[in-house]
Amino acid sequence: KLTKKELKLQSKQYFKRQFRLIVRNLPYKISENKLREYFQQFGNLEEINILKRNDGKLLGCAFLQYAEQKGAKKAIAEANDKLFDGRKISVSEAVDKEKYKKKIKDEKIKTEDDVKSENSDDDDDDKKDVFVDKKPKIKKEHSNEVAEGRTVFVKNLPLDTEEDEVQEVFAQFGKIENAFINREKISQHSKGTAFVIFERKESAEICLKQNRRLKIENHELEIVNALSRKEIEMKEKLKNENQSKDSRNLYLAKEGLIMAGSEAAKGVSQSDMALRLRLERQNAQILKNLSRFISRERLTIHNLPEQYDNVELRNMVKQHTGFNPKECRVMCENKPSPGAPSGKSRGYGFLSFKTHEVALKVLRKLNNNPAVFSRSKRPIVAFSIEDKKVHNIKTKRLEKSLLNNPTYQKKLEKIKAKKLEKKLKKKQIKKVDEFSDFVSFNKAKTESNKIVKVQKKERQRNLNKDLSDFAGEVSKTGVTGVRNFRKIKHQAAQHYERIKGEKKAAKKLKQHKENLKNKASRLKNVVKSNKKERPQVNDDKYFTETINKYKKIMSHLTTNTQKSKWYVE
Repeated sequence: KLTKKELKLQSKQYFKRQFRLIVRNLPYKISENKLREYFQQFGNLEEINILKRNDGKLLGCAFLQYAEQKGAKKAIAEANDKLFDGRKISVSEAVDKEKYKKKIKDEKIKTEDDVKSENSDDDDDDKKDVFVDKKPKIKKEHSNEVAEGRTVFVKNLPLDTEEDEVQEVFAQFGKIENAFINREKISQHSKGTAFVIFERKESAEICLKQNRRLKIENHELEIVNALSRKEIEMKEKLKNENQSKDSRNLYLAKEGLIMAGSEAAKGVSQSDMALRLRLERQNAQILKNLSRFISRERLTIHNLPEQYDNVELRNMVKQHTGFNPKECRVMCENKPSPGAPSGKSRGYGFLSFKTHEVALKVLRKLNNNPAVFSRSKRPIVAFSIEDKKVHNIKTKRLEKSLLNNPTYQKKLEKIKAKKLEKKLKKKQIKKVDEFSDFVSFNKAKTESNKIVKVQKKERQRNLNKDLSDFAGEVSKTGVTGVRNFRKIKHQAAQHYERIKGEKKAAKKLKQHKENLKNKASRLKNVVKSNKKERPQVNDDKYFTETINKYKKIMSHLTTNTQKSKWYVE
């Protein structure tokens, strides 16, 4: 049986529970101060308890404890089904847990006590407060949502949006089964896209009609039907087949890139990495202009020493690569300066070669090579960006000059003669009546083509074999090498952290070596002290002392030269 005190406490608690309210559909970024400001106008609030998950995120639900019944009734009358902070909230009386269980057995029930409330005084009251999870977990059968047409793919999302916000926006079209944002594997940063799975196909169809009408933080959302993996693969194949040739050679932008965290980035100084990223950013900005393209035979070389001129650059290229460049130019300032009458070096230059293969080999041998200048200042080599208009003017000028050159005209005549010979041979082959000869010729032709193909493949493999650890990334045809600004931005910070780690590791190694040396020296001293050695007498000192004594004696004898008499008179 309960005592009088316990009965009194129960009655007080029951009386107070009549003034306790539950508020649903609250914004996920709501604060206690905002809630208090709004609901304080209806009556005196004793307690506010905002429900949270285990990870600290809000559930969009809160319990309010009023001091009087008037305040609670007024809040229900005036705040229920009204807009609060852009959302329609529902305000009702908090029901006892046991009563609610009797009414609804199938739905999941979550008590207020399950989530740790901030500064809660009455633990017994919290145990009885109840919150119904709107999305009960049901054992779901394996079904293909994409084939059923219930999934939607959302583009152009702000990068700081989360799954809860996406669910809030798309809940107006129907019940949502799941919503998840696509993230990068390593950094877990949002890619700006998401998948939303509805419970019904009709709600997905209504959602698709609102394409480019919905907004999140002034970002127009692009809503598209989600595709299966097979459909995406088919699309990519068709793209690759129908894709026009990369006339601007954008794939070469990736050649020689030093990625933070890669083996090539080991030992690269912070200043070098910053310069690399700045140049990459500039190039990406320049390539937005469609009249610019990446040359296949011309290279740019940055980070040159101040004293370098055209001759020294040529000699350096010959020494380290074994190739003689067709063009070799160090860019200088227009104004002469002391020690540089032709102008001070700008720290970069251009190299051009006869073929693309030679240019590629030179790039892979020179780029980021610590043996060329120094370990802290390495050459930055890349394919140069050219202007189409300027390039066309240059080629026309060359053609004109070559036509005026008599030696070149002779070469042209020889080339024309060779072409004519080839044409005549082809005509003769066509006129051959014997079928056996024709078949044998075809066989020989196919065999020669096979040999050529094998040789080409071997060449490519050999190029990749020559790659050293410092060379950087390798370009691939069909893949654009221009990186996004956001990706470039994070590279500098990542490399700085790596340098910090390397320095710490080097310090630890030094300390370890010093400690080992100190231990060894201490052991030697201990061994020496244990051995009882005789004190070493300086023989030279002893010898000199005896000689000095003898000299004194001799000098005393020489002073008394008079002989004394042996008798007494």
